[in-house]
Amino acid sequence: MLKENGFNVISAPEITNNKILSKKYAIPYDGHPNEEAWNLLTPLIAKKLNYL
Repeated sequence: MLKENGFNVISAPEITNNKILSKKYAIPYDGHPNEEAWNLLTPLIAKKLNYL
């Protein structure tokens, strides 16, 4: 549905082999991505979208 409405949809496994759902990349007791995850993902997302 998102793609049909013009949104870019990118999954983490599409841009990295790192296990984003691991404890290393998650906020403890929260499950959301931590700073380390975003430091990894942000440039990869930008590259995928051809911004880099």
